[in-house]
Amino acid sequence: MFEQKYETLSRTIERWIQENPTDGRLPGVRKFASMFGADKKTVGKAMHLLVRRGVISVNGPQGTFRVFRPGGCRGYHAIGILGIAATSGLEKLIDYLNLRSRKFGYKVVALDLKAEDYELLLHFPFDGYIFLGSYSTSWILSRLHECSIPVIGGPFFDFPWLNRVTYDHAGGYCALVKYLKQLGHRRIALVEYERKQEYAEYIANLKSIFRNAMEDDFSEELFCIIPLRRLRIGFNGMEKPKKIADGIVERLMALRERPSAVIVVPPLVRHIFLSLKERGISVPRDVSLVDVACIQNRNPGYTTLVAHEERLTWMAVRRMIAILDGSAGFPRTLCAPFTLKIGKSTGKCSS
Repeated sequence: MFEQKYETLSRTIERWIQENPTDGRLPGVRKFASMFGADKKTVGKAMHLLVRRGVISVNGPQGTFRVFRPGGCRGYHAIGILGIAATSGLEKLIDYLNLRSRKFGYKVVALDLKAEDYELLLHFPFDGYIFLGSYSTSWILSRLHECSIPVIGGPFFDFPWLNRVTYDHAGGYCALVKYLKQLGHRRIALVEYERKQEYAEYIANLKSIFRNAMEDDFSEELFCIIPLRRLRIGFNGMEKPKKIADGIVERLMALRERPSAVIVVPPLVRHIFLSLKERGISVPRDVSLVDVACIQNRNPGYTTLVAHEERLTWMAVRRMIAILDGSAGFPRTLCAPFTLKIGKSTGKCSS
């Protein structure tokens, strides 16, 4: 992404400030211009940007000063969350988060930005940002960190300074497979989406979890990944989901040994149900069907591995508040549990 000279210089000056502890008073425009070989106009714009970021303050004739805040807080008392803007029940979720965060003096706001617009996050009035699911990128996490803006991301980035929040996929899928095995199922298929390159590790981890849970019953042919080209941008939906469901069902039912249970991510479960029905395959008599969904998007009547977004988001918000008030300690990875809700779409294996 193209960056103006003053933006690059602002990060250079900020690094200098961090690496050269002072009593608070900083060099002025003329001194910085001499130090970094830049013209005074560019330095002025860079310092203005640092003021907007809450890194420095300019107090007229008294000079320029470093801003000291507990935990790096910028003083807006607001936290931005990316990754829930398209969620059903968003307003209720945000109300819940604000009801709890208000006690700590913070407001939570859901942001809906495309990755190419993430540069704007550097200028928004938020003390820190939380990225859920696959909404963060290594570039924006690094940029925010360089600008001393606290950030929480997913588990697939190796930055030693990064706090992470995710779901306990291992615990959830192991409990689900155990339940299906108790019903006599041994041929269990899993349908998931392909992830963009930075999140490819998610699919590899999920396969490893599924393989460990299934043990000797694991079969590569039952691990179905929907290619990225079949998905809409942002993973919030799919082009012609019924057509995709038909393709999955045709593939699975053409196997020499068909699956007796299928685990499906939203929003495909109802389309797969219809596709099975059109082929005379009954749920759950012939095939058990399991949905994996957030509580807000759960399909009534289906056995569902439920992801409680309220737990995950509050866990992330509470961690961010701890970072901002300076009590967080070392970076951590926090995991929210799944809940298995039994419905009418699963039954004993008939084969």
